[in-house]
Amino acid sequence: MRDTILILLTAALLLTVLVGCSRQPTPSEPDIEPDKTGDETTMAQTGWTTAVPSAYFEPSDHPGTVSRLDYESEDYVRDGAAVTKTAYVYTPTGTTQRTPRPGTTSST
Repeated sequence: MRDTILILLTAALLLTVLVGCSRQPTPSEPDIEPDKTGDETTMAQTGWTTAVPSAYFEPSDHPGTVSRLDYESEDYVRDGAAVTKTAYVYTPTGTTQRTPRPGTTSST
């Protein structure tokens, strides 16, 4: 009787390990393979997104501007020393430029 229980427990443990080690893609995690175009950065559509419309790549009739904004911050990773960081801000056409906040400088 004791041997039968030991064999059943061993079989259950082995089955649990084998089932736990199998890895199948789930519907929320599809297999993604690169397109066969030779471009390694191109990925097949996953069904989660749609392609960017070609009209989005056409030049705009009313282009905006991109401005550089430098601002003071601190180094949160190392010693907390003061550092100057840069952000690039897109401003749509027709938007008026306001005075930068104190402690920042703006250049186009």
